Amino acid sequence: MDPLKAKVDPIGERPTSEPIEKQPHPVYVDRWTDGTMRPGHPGPAFVHGARSALAAVGALPQQEHVADLLLTSEAAILKDLGGVDAVSALALGQVKRHVKLALIEATLWDSLQRLGLVTGKGRTRAATTLWLQVVDRLQKSSLALGLERRARQVDPLEAVRRAVVEANER
Repeated sequence: MDPLKAKVDPIGERPTSEPIEKQPHPVYVDRWTDGTMRPGHPGPAFVHGARSALAAVGALPQQEHVADLLLTSEAAILKDLGGVDAVSALALGQVKRHVKLALIEATLWDSLQRLGLVTGKGRTRAATTLWLQVVDRLQKSSLALGLERRARQVDPLEAVRRAVVEANER
């Protein structure tokens, strides 16, 4: 009996409730031999929210480098703040949120660069307003973290000494 066909009762009139025995496809590991998708695989069209599930865990092909980028940015900010040991738990959470905000800002900016600031009918895109809001939040977040630009401390006597040495070398 062909395993792809439904089993029928002894009279042969109607199918029974027994499950169909499907075989894996010899080439495509995400399909059965009849072409239907196997459980646990979202399918080629990413229907029924499977794309969202993959995007949530960062498993889409275009998201491969994002995790490394987030960790690199977080490490750089923590280094600017004096290292992980010098930062409180609350500040560490703020750094993580700041890095995520920066990712959202970059994504919105890429979208605006591709699509433009206004629609075909001349209206401002929603992403434009959202991008401005995210930039404002980033500014507030960086101020809360103490990441504002600071003037470098310069010793006036040391500056004069360096100027004299440079002048004598010429």
